[in-house]
Parts: sequence; C-alpha cells; structure tokens
Amino acid sequence: MGNRSDRMIRIGAVCDITGESKSTTYRRIADDDDDFPPPYHFGAAARWSENEVRAWVARKMREQRGERPLTLLLDNLPEDVREAFGRLLDAWSSDDLAELERAWQEFRAAKLASIGEDAASEPVDVPSAAGPADAGAAAWLGRGRP
Repeated sequence: MGNRSDRMIRIGAVCDITGESKSTTYRRIADDDDDFPPPYHFGAAARWSENEVRAWVARKMREQRGERPLTLLLDNLPEDVREAFGRLLDAWSSDDLAELERAWQEFRAAKLASIGEDAASEPVDVPSAAGPADAGAAAWLGRGRP
C-alpha cells in the first residue's frame, strides 16, 4: 500500500483517475504483460491502492513523453550498485533514519567505486538520526514531522 496517506479505492475511483472504462481496467488486470496494479481483496470486495494507481498513471505519462523510467536507468548500473540502491529504497520506506543514513552511505560508496573514486575522498554531511538535525532530516525525507 505504500505510505500512511494511501487510501483503498473502488473501481469507479480507479476509472476516474485513469480515464479508462471498467472493462479496460479489468482487461489490464487480466493481462499478465500489463503492469497495472492489481486489486487487493477484502472478502468479496476489490480495492486498489490510490497511490499505486496514481503512480501507474504518472509512469505511463512519463513513458509517453519519452522519459526513461527508473528501471531502465538501473539496468545500466553495476549489480552491486543496483543492490545497494534496492537497500536504500527499503530503508527510505522505513521510519529509521539511522538505517537510511547507513544505506545512503553504502549506496554512495558503491556508486563511487563503480566509477573508480574513493568514497572517503568526498565527504558528505548526512544528518544524524539523533540530535537536533533529526527534525530537519525527517522533514527533508518527507516524513511530515517538523
């Protein structure tokens, strides 16, 4: 579902967001080659994550404008950098700023190593997960805390 502000929406709201009919939406779900987000089932009720549907629409718009999706960019990275980036994304979705800082430093070191530079040669000030910088880091990360 994603973040805390995500809502579970019905098929009518999905169609309002995508601008497509119910039958087209259900066809997309049935098509294994389509990347449309599948519904979550609560008993007999099917609901979609509003954030997932909006992200799908945004991705389709970027693709039509010729923008390269993140997955295409990641395909060109060395495997150790891709793995470090995956760990960074996992840490980003948690509320643990210390874990996020560690994952960022790991990703940065892997990326610099992939281009032949030393991570220690260019220090980066990442706010600590404790202390007065915590509020600024949390706000920067979009956590909504002051």
